Amino acid sequence: MKSASDKLRVPPAIIWTKLRTTLLGHVLGRIYIDTNHDLERSVIIAGTHRSGSTWLANLVNHQLHYRLIFEPFRHAKKRELKIHRRRYLRPGTEHDELRQHFAALLQGTERNYHLNRKNNRLVCHGRLLKDVSINLLLKWVRLEFPSVPIIYLIRSPFQVVHSCLSVGWLSPKKPSRWLEQEVLMADYLEPYRWLIAESETRVERFALEWCILNYVPLQQFQAGEWKLVSYRSLLRQPEQTLKEICAYLGIPYRQSVLEQVAVPSHTAEAAVDDRDHLLEKWKHALSESEVKVIERYAREFQLERYLGREL
Repeated sequence: MKSASDKLRVPPAIIWTKLRTTLLGHVLGRIYIDTNHDLERSVIIAGTHRSGSTWLANLVNHQLHYRLIFEPFRHAKKRELKIHRRRYLRPGTEHDELRQHFAALLQGTERNYHLNRKNNRLVCHGRLLKDVSINLLLKWVRLEFPSVPIIYLIRSPFQVVHSCLSVGWLSPKKPSRWLEQEVLMADYLEPYRWLIAESETRVERFALEWCILNYVPLQQFQAGEWKLVSYRSLLRQPEQTLKEICAYLGIPYRQSVLEQVAVPSHTAEAAVDDRDHLLEKWKHALSESEVKVIERYAREFQLERYLGREL
């Protein structure tokens, strides 16, 4: 049996996508023209790492002329942005500096190549901010910028953990980074202090990270405050799912987007057209003990519904 930690052989289609994205971004990340700076012309796409959020961003952006702001809290040179990665901020808390940073991103006034290096549009009529490290800030952002729609993508923890192992990612940082966030612990994680403290193995830490980064926003948001999308529905029912997303954003649905569903993102590890493989390969790669670990963490966080086949 092939180990989950074995790196995947990258298909030629993904190599070409990575190269094309890099070359276009090198140019268009610098010379783009942003025609509209209204907040209403911005969209946020969030989720955990390896959830398919880059792929979803490409689909949403198909022929809609958004400028892709790719992982600004990861790639920004400014330390003021990076320090907020995977950090919790209680909704309603006053934080003028962070609000100014978000306003500059969402209004398109921040011209920074490092934030735009994956942009593939010359003339842009809005901005698509895609980031997988702001889950714990999302509700705060929603209250500060209520006119900006948020799309949240969630993928099965089995698939996400398997993907992290497959691409050879190192173990996440020590669980102490959660325990040190006193407000986060007080608001959401105190009942899980013991579980966080005992998470030591690589799989345990990946499972814990998936749980925390999904648990908090799922507890905070109500239906109608965001658009919750499952990876499985996007893969299995792309037309229906994309129509719902377009309706949420108030933009026209274009049938031509379906031609792009099989096009992998530059962060993909496998071709999108092999859908069964994408959804089921973890079953042949994760060991029985690894599956039990992931199940245990999801159930402890009352996220067992996301272990099912709907994701």
